[in-house]
Amino acid sequence: MAGIALEFAHRRHLDAIQRYASDPAIGALSNVPSPYPADGAAQWLAWAEGEREAGTGVHFAVTLDGQCIGSCGLTHIDGKARRCQFGYWIGKPFWGKGYATDAGSQALRRGFHELPVDTVEACCLLRNSASLRVLEKLGFDIFAETSNGNNPKWPADEPIGHYRLTRAAWQAHQSQAAS
Repeated sequence: MAGIALEFAHRRHLDAIQRYASDPAIGALSNVPSPYPADGAAQWLAWAEGEREAGTGVHFAVTLDGQCIGSCGLTHIDGKARRCQFGYWIGKPFWGKGYATDAGSQALRRGFHELPVDTVEACCLLRNSASLRVLEKLGFDIFAETSNGNNPKWPADEPIGHYRLTRAAWQAHQSQAAS
């Protein structure tokens, strides 16, 4: 998709992150806090920079023609287990245009090429059909379905899907998409 790029999260993205992440629709379907704190973007950036310095996470601003419209990242990078977690959100004005899928594809490409990982995992509320579709289009397969075990944000009976994408499955998916 023309115009979508990933940039390492930076202070220049804070105003847009704060604005879009403050939308209750984002918090209703993701792990983004809701209500979003007044300094939420600054807190997030400090956390993202700390993870990057520690080598445990890589966080990107998703940009459209240079303007930040959301975020995605690879967290809980574990080189010994060769796995990490993938997460993302896109500002509501940009939903339904394929931007999350494009950003996710770029993040996964960088992850499988630049990080010591062979497996990427993701979680999604099963009621979030748009996010489920993004994961499906990226090649993820569900490996478990649970109710909320330990996330205080969701009710105990909230169904959550756990998804996995291996390097081999990603490469096969990329080959198939190219044909």
